[in-house]
Amino acid sequence: MRPAGIRVIGLTGGVATGKSSVARFFLSKGAPVIDADQLAREAVEPGSRGLAEVAAVFGTGVLAPDGRLDRKRLGELVFSDSARRSQLEAILHPEIKRLAEERIASVAKTGQRVVFYMAPLLIEAGVTDRVDVHMGTLGKALGSFGAYVAGSRRLVDLLVSKARTFVFTTALPPAACGAALAALDVLASEPGRRERLHGLALRMKAGLARLGFDVARVVAPIFPVVLDTEERALAASRALRARGFFVRAIRPPTVPRGTSRLRVALTAGHAPEQVDAFLGALEEVVGELPAR
Repeated sequence: MRPAGIRVIGLTGGVATGKSSVARFFLSKGAPVIDADQLAREAVEPGSRGLAEVAAVFGTGVLAPDGRLDRKRLGELVFSDSARRSQLEAILHPEIKRLAEERIASVAKTGQRVVFYMAPLLIEAGVTDRVDVHMGTLGKALGSFGAYVAGSRRLVDLLVSKARTFVFTTALPPAACGAALAALDVLASEPGRRERLHGLALRMKAGLARLGFDVARVVAPIFPVVLDTEERALAASRALRARGFFVRAIRPPTVPRGTSRLRVALTAGHAPEQVDAFLGALEEVVGELPAR
């Protein structure tokens, strides 16, 4: 049960959706921010109930010699197996929810009236009933642009009347609003599209992990393949294009120096064979790149 008198604002989204930037802004203003990723790490610390359950379900092979969770080994087991991933989520999500409730209660005792909860899997973790304000984008998967804020009638009326960034901005074009509404109808009426994309994303995630890329925190079908230097990222992009794969190189100032990368994006229109072919081409290309 959430303590009375405190509001919880949820920040959610995958990699590069801006939730971390928004969280840093609110932190700079003195607002408390709870990071679900940090809670997830705490949930499987040595001696925790979560780690004991993970080891019981997946075997002691997922433990490192020092007793800590071997995340790479666990990832190899669950990334490509939706059933095993569901088992892991059934263990972690209740623990994360419990830790979040403890943090919210602690914040409430300080007299704070608002807390921000940053979680890539806010909906999947089942904590939306504890969140008063939902903010999201109409771009990315919905194929339009702009964003939304959802909440109670009182909240909406307040924002419409008082939020300067809403009052003094240009309204979205009707076509963009129509496109977003149509996309929401498709999401509701054709769940197979999401399920197919989810399966492709798990396949890509497992493949990239096998190639040695850190994709453990990726929760969306957009994967950052970090190649360090601008030269390596550009060379890889050109080589993949020659093999029939259009993958953009992302460089500074868009990303920090030394983290230039490929931006690999999937859609429901891709096929498993295309994912496998891309992974094979990427392995070849990376092997041909100049040293870091």
